[in-house]
Formats: sequence, C-alpha cells, structure tokens
Amino acid sequence: MRSLFQPIDIASLVFFRMVFGFLGFAHVLGDWVYYHLIKDAFDPGRFQFKYMPFEWLPTFHDPWMSVLLLGIAACGLAVALGWHYRWASWLFAFGFLYLFLLEKAYYLNHSYLFCWLSFLMPFLPAHRAWSLDVRRNPRLHRSRIPAWPVVLLCLLMGIVYFYGGLAKLNSDWLRAVPLKQWMQAKGDYPIVGPVLVQPWVPWFMAYGGLLLDLSAPFFLIFRRTRPWIFLAVISFHLINMIVFQIGIFPWLSVALSALFFSPSFPRRWWSWLQERSAWLRRRAIAWEQYVAANSRPARPMWQEQQPWQPAIRLGLLAVVIPHLLLPFRHHLIPGDVGWTE
Repeated sequence: MRSLFQPIDIASLVFFRMVFGFLGFAHVLGDWVYYHLIKDAFDPGRFQFKYMPFEWLPTFHDPWMSVLLLGIAACGLAVALGWHYRWASWLFAFGFLYLFLLEKAYYLNHSYLFCWLSFLMPFLPAHRAWSLDVRRNPRLHRSRIPAWPVVLLCLLMGIVYFYGGLAKLNSDWLRAVPLKQWMQAKGDYPIVGPVLVQPWVPWFMAYGGLLLDLSAPFFLIFRRTRPWIFLAVISFHLINMIVFQIGIFPWLSVALSALFFSPSFPRRWWSWLQERSAWLRRRAIAWEQYVAANSRPARPMWQEQQPWQPAIRLGLLAVVIPHLLLPFRHHLIPGDVGWTE
C-alpha cells in the first residue's frame, strides 16, 4: 500500500484525462444524434425502459433535451481541456449517469465502465498539468503525483479484461456459437466481408479473444511482455471497431491499457513531436516559461495527501472490492446466467 503514494510523472494521467474527455464528448454527441434526433428515443411521450428504481427520471421536449445532451457533451470537452475541471467532471459524471439510466434497452458494458470512470475522475488530480486550469492558475501545476490514480485505472482495466475472459468460459463461446452467428451477418461488409464468413474466422476470434482477455492484465504488468501484448490489444480492438462498431470502447480500452507503460510515455511522445515541429517546440517552451514564471514552490502532492492517506486507502478498497466480487453475483441468483444475465 505504501507504493501507492510513491511519486510518478503526471503525464500518463493527463493523457488519460484528455482521451477520457474527448471520448465522453464524442459518446454523448453520438447519442444525441442517433438516439435523440434520429430514433427519437427520449421523447417524453414514448416509453423508456428505465432501470429500477429510477423510473422517475424525466425526459424533456426539444429544445430542452438537446440543450441538456449538448451540455453534458460540453462538460466532457471541458474535462479534456482541463477547464474548471472539478466542476466539469462532476457535471459530466451525473449527466452521463442520467443518460445511461434513461434506457435499459441500450445497455452497453462499456457505458457501465464509463459511468464508474466518470465518478472517479473528480477525485483524480488530472488537471494539474497541461490544462486551462493551470493556465488560469499556475500554482496548481504539479509535474509529479502519487501513483494511486494510475494504479487504480490500470486495475479497473485489468478487471475488465480478466473477468471478460472468465465470462467466455462457457459451452457456447468455446464452440464459437456467438461468433458464428455474428459473422454470418457480416458477409456483405466491403473488403473484409468475404473473410469474415470463412469457417475458421469465428473459431480464431473466439479463442483469440478468450486468450487475450485472460492473459492481457498479467502480460501488461511485465516490461518484457508489455509491448507484445499491447500490439495484440491494439489489433484486437481494431478488429472489434471494424467488425462490430461498438463506439468508444476500443479507444477507451487502448488508452487504459497504455497506462501500464511508464508514466512518462506521453512526455516522450510530446518530445518526439517537438523535434519534428518548430511551432510545437516554440509553444511548449512558451508554456514552460509561463508556468515557471507564475507558479510558486509548493509541497509535493504525495506530501499534500499525507493526512488523507487512510481515507484514500479506504476509498480505493471501496472501489476495487465490489468490482472483484460483483462478477460472481450470478452464483447467488437462481437460474442460468445466460438467461438471467
């Protein structure tokens, strides 16, 4: 537990803040266009299959429903830019949860994950560098943070992979039944369609996905295996994106998987880009000079959080333990999990 408060580079957390915010913006914007404007799913005069006990949640006639959805999307953009980060992240979290709870029929497991991440973001010091908040108040700037925010995000991604693999250990998946059915409906896809209907493809995807899910969290931990499993992760999610069109989940998974690398990896990418762009190099130098000239020496963040360490530990346990136990809840519920979900 002591290693959770060791100082690390803030760069990877900032990278995730930007990816998370832009993905949240894109996800809500897509829901506004597809579910609201095209399918009219949130019309107050139509039935919404809401979650218990949230049947009381209202929907609104336009233009108010559009204003609400676009406001939630704008909060996601504000999170990405680090503009009034705490307020923006809280507003986005409640807004995204509201949208999630409006219609059970549109459930996606990555939306559930995104709800959890949304409510974690306000507690993470992801706005302490490369943000408009730092531009407005340079004294917020920190180049190093305690390790626990990045460790928590990596652990949640590891849980998604591993339990996704466990869920595939059933007779249907081991006989590639779902993939056989799904692939037959993809034969009319341009370019890749004739490949997807080949008899070996469902078997390859079924067992490839199973092995990747079960092994990824462990291979990502070790430095020697990390690059190779990360390439497999990118390939796996690229195939999912092309074949299944499952929205932001492939991008979110790749971003979370990248957090297993050294926390300074985005800084190295940024340096590589600066070497190839004089304009970027000038902007980076100007930013560093501005922060240095306007900030004041401050206690390191891991020292600032010292009085809060017991509360942080309890909070981490409160997040992690339910995620380790909930996937086994079907053992307490009568019936076949394939039917009861």
